Amino acid sequence: MLRFVRGDERFQIDREIEYGAPGASAAIDHVSVAITARGKTQRRRYSTVDAAARTYHETIAARLDDGFCLEIDGAAVTPAGAAVFASLPELERMVEDDPTTDHWHVLADAWCAADDPRGACIHAERALLGLGDPAEYVRRKAEAERWRRVRNRHVWGVLGRDAYRLRARFRHGLIDELAFDDELAAPGRPTGELLALALASPFALFTRTIRVAHGDEVRLAGVIAASPRAGRASLMVRDQ
Repeated sequence: MLRFVRGDERFQIDREIEYGAPGASAAIDHVSVAITARGKTQRRRYSTVDAAARTYHETIAARLDDGFCLEIDGAAVTPAGAAVFASLPELERMVEDDPTTDHWHVLADAWCAADDPRGACIHAERALLGLGDPAEYVRRKAEAERWRRVRNRHVWGVLGRDAYRLRARFRHGLIDELAFDDELAAPGRPTGELLALALASPFALFTRTIRVAHGDEVRLAGVIAASPRAGRASLMVRDQ
């Protein structure tokens, strides 16, 4: 489900494929697009994935034209400001080669010393682990959310109107998985160009998995091969 915000107004949209009864049919029964605004949900059903995808993208485009912004982690995504991103090849290689150790802490300390926001993101997320004091967890969670908003501006804020097409999962505050689940009938940049921009983010330095629905696998593999994640990230492409 995607959420958009404009001042005090909220809008959310979801797309769901529903199949025939289990054990009776594996065929698509219908595709629904649910739109929620001002506390009311309107659900539209379509007989094809293509028709639902067109409505999905057209609805989002209309809301963006009306001044709505994508909302991630409870805050509107805004363009990224200036930031320092330090290159520390030896420490980065240590995390890449052995991510289960405390090398994350060492790298985060070094990034913090260089005023690189990735260091604070790592520390803020790791500070939430294993806490038993609810009050302390709330305090640390507020700090983590502050740095998530900084990160999100550098992950989604650089993508403009296409930002809603990107999903991401994180590990210690940095991107672990990129997903493009809404590419069918998507307007804007081609998927390969969008993927290249996402992989160029400093927060994508340790991305391990890339998932794409409805994409040219050969072309996308070429994008990864030309990126900093060449040979390090796996690609999965599916038809729906």
